[in-house]
Amino acid sequence: MEFCEGGSLADIIRSKKTTFNEEEVRTIVRQVIEGLVYIHSKNIVHRDIKASNLLYQKGVIKIADFGVSIFNEEKKTEGKYSRIGSPYWMSPEVLSDSIYNDKTDIWALGITAI
Repeated sequence: MEFCEGGSLADIIRSKKTTFNEEEVRTIVRQVIEGLVYIHSKNIVHRDIKASNLLYQKGVIKIADFGVSIFNEEKKTEGKYSRIGSPYWMSPEVLSDSIYNDKTDIWALGITAI
């Protein structure tokens, strides 16, 4: 794994003792969406998008910790029945043990942005 000297976004928030401004959030979200588009094109669902799994390195945000990710062989038509990830960032589909897909990562990114 590549070393990201900036640490995670959660680390940066803790050290700054404040949140990111609107422009910073916009840049972060854009970069994470680009990363999600890529991993979703490979039929991978991360399932744990949150600030502590987003790393900063020289102006670039990198998605980390694929430990609970799944390869969705069904080509994104349906996901897995499993409640896995961090509860505060889980989509309603995951929390209700319903079928879910890669859109659960978009939900988690939205919660992270908030």
